[in-house]
Amino acid sequence: MLEKSADELRQVRYADYGGTANAWSITELLRHYFVPNPPAALDEKRFYEDLGEPAARAAIQHQLDEVSRALQ
Repeated sequence: MLEKSADELRQVRYADYGGTANAWSITELLRHYFVPNPPAALDEKRFYEDLGEPAARAAIQHQLDEVSRALQ
């Protein structure tokens, strides 16, 4: 996510829970796998608008670090 532009991420598709290729957009993937605490809706338009902002990039990096730590 940190290496692609918003336009590139809009084009990428990901497999769903069942392994069906190209089923989900990045925002669908995030909605299914990451639930914020407290729960909140993911505004797709705002996600792409904010993607390049330093605070958003820091939050993404933090989540990636947490996932990496959990997988070790």
